[in-house]
Amino acid sequence: YLAWATWRGIATYESVLIVAFVTGLIGCVEMPTRQSLVSKVVPAEDLASAVPVNAMTFNVARIFGPAVGGFLLATVGVAACYLLDGLSFLALIWAVIAIKSDLGRPDRRKQPIGDLIFEGALYTFREARLRTLLILETITACFGIFYLPLIPAYVREELGFSEAASKAGLAAAYTSTGVGAIIGLVFITALSDSPHKGRIVRGAMLAIGLGLLLLSTLHSPWVAYPTLAIIGGATIMQFNTTNALFQLLSPEHLRGRVLSMHIWALNGLSPFGILALGTLAGASRGWTGSGPKGVALSMVVGGALMLIGTFYGWTQRRFLHDLAAHEPMPGPAIVV
Repeated sequence: YLAWATWRGIATYESVLIVAFVTGLIGCVEMPTRQSLVSKVVPAEDLASAVPVNAMTFNVARIFGPAVGGFLLATVGVAACYLLDGLSFLALIWAVIAIKSDLGRPDRRKQPIGDLIFEGALYTFREARLRTLLILETITACFGIFYLPLIPAYVREELGFSEAASKAGLAAAYTSTGVGAIIGLVFITALSDSPHKGRIVRGAMLAIGLGLLLLSTLHSPWVAYPTLAIIGGATIMQFNTTNALFQLLSPEHLRGRVLSMHIWALNGLSPFGILALGTLAGASRGWTGSGPKGVALSMVVGGALMLIGTFYGWTQRRFLHDLAAHEPMPGPAIVV
């Protein structure tokens, strides 16, 4: 719809909000379901290797997608971007149809949907490892990736690109983030057997926080682009590690509901961070004085909050000390 509306010149802000709302509702059901299918279609002996690969595809799309979108925006336009995005879902539909595994309903007693949701949330917050990972992921989702929608403003305000050159600068900025994500994948693959997953998460959060603080001071594209690459790589390392651990630390009968908590933190809460820090950027743009303002101020605030989150992760390091063995704890029993 958005491709057609943009091509006809009738797209409105309200229509974009409606599409985003409907897409978010669908994603709340589709993404946890798709993530939980891994244990159904992969043999048990290969599950430990398949889960990180599946998590990798999920997070590559989140970080590398804007890079591809920025390149396409500069070359083929907005309507074509929407069209290609819509057509890309045909590949996912074909993949689901091609699954030859038993995807029948799980053998469990019927419960009200409210109890099912509560059971998944209860398990997540009772399991100290998952609870810690969820809090750290929420911090990064709210205050560590808000910069992605603000990159167009950053390119114009801080890097000094003119209106005519902003598309090329925007494409380069998003591409830098995508290249960093690929490099991060190389590192996370090399560290896939490491038991020190907590250190990976804390180190990634530290890199994101320091990277945002550095970005707030930069006005040279040649320094800003590598910094964006570092942030992109660190983001993929944290989210990929967290995604894989959520799947490996949850029991099969609760996996979909536990994963929905991960999806909720990643996709459901990040818009609030974008709204808050984006509002701060807009409100402070006209401030007088020598301190940071606009997008730069938002990056200072986001970077500082990420460093606070890193310190919190360090205080909770006992829960993520050794994740070499990924044994789920027994699930909670909900009495109806």
